[in-house]
Amino acid sequence: MLPETRNIRKQVKRNTQNVEDINDKSNRVFQRISKPALRAAAATPTRRARCAEDAPLGSTILADLYDEVTGVLATEGDEFGVTVHCNIANGIDLNETTPRLEIGLDIPVYRSIFDNAGTPESRWYYNGTFQASEDCTCGV
Repeated sequence: MLPETRNIRKQVKRNTQNVEDINDKSNRVFQRISKPALRAAAATPTRRARCAEDAPLGSTILADLYDEVTGVLATEGDEFGVTVHCNIANGIDLNETTPRLEIGLDIPVYRSIFDNAGTPESRWYYNGTFQASEDCTCGV
């Protein structure tokens, strides 16, 4: 057998072991997420929320959720002042994106499980993607 063939076989074996290690770590993370938490996140439909601030620097914004049954805006409790995480294409700050977010604007959000360094947590996300934009002075 040629030395190159032996080296290739060794590399394939190392790569296979690396993939197995990654799969094992992923499985352990999901085992730590409780079944009730998974069910709650999976059962959470898109909700309506109202922006509690104008678009800030960064990719999160504070919002208040509407009650799923009554449609009343939360003014206290765990659905008041929630942090909503947003995906931004080609940018990092919400105040430089479109659509523009401002106080009082209703937005669609959903809850999902996020793996925070091995600790699962529930987070609210904007149901869509923002696009980075630039303000310009027209008519120059």
